[in-house]
Amino acid sequence: MIRVLETERLTLRPLTGDDFDDYAAMMADPQVSDGLADPVGRTPADAWRSLALFIGHREIRGYSHWAVVERSTGRFVGRAGPWRPHGFPGLGVGWCLARAHWGKGYATEAARAAIAYCFTDQQRPTT
Repeated sequence: MIRVLETERLTLRPLTGDDFDDYAAMMADPQVSDGLADPVGRTPADAWRSLALFIGHREIRGYSHWAVVERSTGRFVGRAGPWRPHGFPGLGVGWCLARAHWGKGYATEAARAAIAYCFTDQQRPTT
């Protein structure tokens, strides 16, 4: 089971189907979706496949991106965490945040927690 992490301002918890509406709204923003390493479509169906990909990755690998949630408000901020899809040369850490949460340092805060998790729980560095 993937752990829940807490930072000063964020909770990182497993993504679930209950995150779909917030996730789909984030992915519908072209400035968010077009900025990803592998851009995804902006439709609800595209968001569903993307969310399912991260949940499936967790089932296969035992780790994946978490839902990033603001501790003070409980609002969905985005996703972040360890990632190693098929054919990837090593474990990496990635993130995607809703534009309303850009510029707050949340990506850095979540990535630092994810990297620490990789070293402690996964006992290996990221690439």
